[in-house]
Amino acid sequence: VFADISGINRLNKDFDNHYIDLKDPEKHYAVIGVVPAILMVNRQALGDRPLPTTWADILKPEFEGSVSLPLEDLDMFDAILLNIQKKFGQAGIVKLRRSFLKGMHPAAMLKSYINESRETAPAIAIMPYFFARTAPPGSPFVTVWPEDGAIISPIYLVNKRASSDKTKPFVDFLFSRKIGEVFSHQGFFPSTHPEVDNGFDCGQTFMWLGWDYIKQNDIGQLISQAKTLFYEEAGGEF
Repeated sequence: VFADISGINRLNKDFDNHYIDLKDPEKHYAVIGVVPAILMVNRQALGDRPLPTTWADILKPEFEGSVSLPLEDLDMFDAILLNIQKKFGQAGIVKLRRSFLKGMHPAAMLKSYINESRETAPAIAIMPYFFARTAPPGSPFVTVWPEDGAIISPIYLVNKRASSDKTKPFVDFLFSRKIGEVFSHQGFFPSTHPEVDNGFDCGQTFMWLGWDYIKQNDIGQLISQAKTLFYEEAGGEF
């Protein structure tokens, strides 16, 4: 039913390299860009605990009741659950729930050091990279790009094969270098366009499920299982 008619055969080097390839091998989905999830750490609330640098770190006992999650950002929350489940199994979901303190919009998190005490404010927030770039000067926040990769939620386009002749100009516009630069440079949503410089260094990598994992599993079922486990561990209430 759907076909990738972007005409782009090789994606940006940030998403087409030895460890990641966002190009759908079956040519149904066309990924325009991604929303990376990073760690925003409140050094005041962190106290004398070590700075977390990986996803495994936030699952450690010392961070129980210390992490805010973007529960209302469904795509991002699903991506976080799926990747944690793939990398750490169901035990990872249980540990993530134990680390969970509250659901907060990133904008609210960035004001938490003013509105909340050091004892009640989350020490760590998982949030889209865009919001991390808006942290106020002089705040206690430090952005941590996880060493094992920022979990990504793909921004994708599906195009009906039967109407490709009508939609091709629209698709070409969305996959143009100009729009890719708007995504990357103004929205801080890294672009897959091969000619866009996303400005990342070699240490800023990405974590995602991979096409093989997506094709071999019922993703809807995995999301449901992960959420059920997460909410059951929470007693079904927030």
